[in-house]
Amino acid sequence: MFGGNGLLHNLIRSFFKDRSNFHPVGTAAMLPREIGGVVDVNHAAYGTANVRVVDASALPFQVCGHLVSTLYSEAERVADTIKS
Repeated sequence: MFGGNGLLHNLIRSFFKDRSNFHPVGTAAMLPREIGGVVDVNHAAYGTANVRVVDASALPFQVCGHLVSTLYSEAERVADTIKS
């Protein structure tokens, strides 16, 4: 299919070389609005009413390891905040 010139090998190699992981974070960062943040410490989106962002996009930087435990704990914390 790709011939004997190593094209498939090169495609696979470049795929992993260029991408260390696919954990998109920081696109809606929890930072002060003045420096480009999108959500506050309660995950409320700036300039909105009753909109919360509770996913990896709210993390301001990459987390070591899997995101699931961090995101579950944040979701539970935000749920408690909303209920109170």
